Amino acid sequence: SREIAEKTTETILKLAAIGNVVIVGRAGNFVTRKLPDVLRVRLVGSLETRVRRLAETRGMTRKSALDFIEREDTGRKRYLKKYFNVNNDDPLLYHLVLNTDYFTTEQATDLILQTVVG
Repeated sequence: SREIAEKTTETILKLAAIGNVVIVGRAGNFVTRKLPDVLRVRLVGSLETRVRRLAETRGMTRKSALDFIEREDTGRKRYLKKYFNVNNDDPLLYHLVLNTDYFTTEQATDLILQTVVG
C-alpha cells in the first residue's frame, strides 16, 4: 500500500542520514537519489547465471529458482513503477552497473568497496 511505501521511504532516509549503511532493495537507490555521498549500484546478470547462483546458494531446483526470480523481478518492477514512476533498468539512475556474469560475488563486492573507499 502507499502507506507502507511512505513508511519505508521514511525509514530509508533516516538510515541514510545516520550514514555508513548498505540499503538493498525497497527502492533505496531512488529514495536516496538527491542525497550527497550515496553510491547507487545496480547488479545485473543473465537469467542463466542468476538461476544457477540462486539454486546453488539456496539449495533450490532450477525451476523453483527461475520461478522465484521471475516473481521477484515482476514485483520489483511493479513496485518501482507504481510508487516512484521509475524503471530500474535505466542505467542512468546508477553510478555503477556491474554485470555479475563476469564477476564472482567476492569480486563484485571488492569493486564496490574500492569505489566507495577509493
